[in-house]
Amino acid sequence: MKSLSKGLAIVALALSLRMAVVLLGTTNRDIDGQQLLANLVRTKINVYAATDEFPYAPVSLWVPSQAAQAARLLNLPFPVADKIPVALADALIAGTIYTTLARTRPHSAFAWAAMYAVNPIALLLVSHGNLIVMPTLFMLLAYTVLFNGVKENFRLSALLLGLAIGFRTFPILLLLPFLIKLPLSREQKVAYLLYATVPTALSTIPFLITDYHTILQDILRYSGHNDFGPTAIVRAIQSIKAQRPLFTPINPELASFAKGFFLASQVLLTILLRKHRLIDLVMLTWLLFYALYVGVSAQYFIWILPFAFIAKDRLLPLFTATGTAALASFYAIYHPNILFGRFTPPPFPIDALLYSEGIWLTALWLTCAAWALRLITQQPKRHEALI
Repeated sequence: MKSLSKGLAIVALALSLRMAVVLLGTTNRDIDGQQLLANLVRTKINVYAATDEFPYAPVSLWVPSQAAQAARLLNLPFPVADKIPVALADALIAGTIYTTLARTRPHSAFAWAAMYAVNPIALLLVSHGNLIVMPTLFMLLAYTVLFNGVKENFRLSALLLGLAIGFRTFPILLLLPFLIKLPLSREQKVAYLLYATVPTALSTIPFLITDYHTILQDILRYSGHNDFGPTAIVRAIQSIKAQRPLFTPINPELASFAKGFFLASQVLLTILLRKHRLIDLVMLTWLLFYALYVGVSAQYFIWILPFAFIAKDRLLPLFTATGTAALASFYAIYHPNILFGRFTPPPFPIDALLYSEGIWLTALWLTCAAWALRLITQQPKRHEALI
């Protein structure tokens, strides 16, 4: 009972902070895109034919659709209604961190979960309002349910990972670490793969029948945005030289090369480091993405955060510091409404903001690269409490 009350207190703390962020926030490009999707669903228009801003399976379309209905029924601004599920999902991530650590490291569980509740990266990304927080929760649950027994819960784990894949494609990258690390028979691993992928594949069939070319083109050609990562550092340097913000698109050939290089690196290192803990391989997957890929958006930095808290990784404070500064600098230049919400942005000199972005983008990239290198070179940990 005491553990339950502490867990509820963590969720309440996290949710209250996130709801304050939501209520003080406003719309942004992603929220406008969600509202467009809601309108398309309401008017029964094929979203894949009407816009190229939704390169995912259709599973998550119910969120903006229901948010729009709630906004109409409760007389709420759409940005508030659309961000509430994101705030709730992130609060549940904090609660999941507590319940997991309460099992593995009970003396420090409350403190670490409370630190996630007030983590500035998580709060900034709730202000952003991107639905990517929701599949992050499902990824985390796919990992944590295994603490109740791998053999007993691998199907539930696979379904949760499949739900994450249905929301956004990127969680499919975790299939390899899960399949390699889980002590399952060959038949059970095939079952895990099917449970994780078939439901999402089935959800796309009506759209594929209607217009398979458009949906496949939208999903396969998406390469992200040049916001963070190595090429974003080049963009920031060019902006400093030009003394104005530049937003250069990603070169398609470079994106294809980076995608292939990242995937090859992830597969090779996951196989070579298969004696490491699953949580370390999960974190390494995301760190390799941040360090090697060229289409890294701000919201992607939520992927590693809950896993790093459960692992109590010693580089987490540095990642939080550089990540917060990089996100704040980027938002201040390109999306000030995410950073300042309903408040008027201070009149920062643009050259100071550009230098700040260049410095902190570089610091964050170096942090991710160094963190990945440390995970690659360290000896496998034998902490029995973590998988």
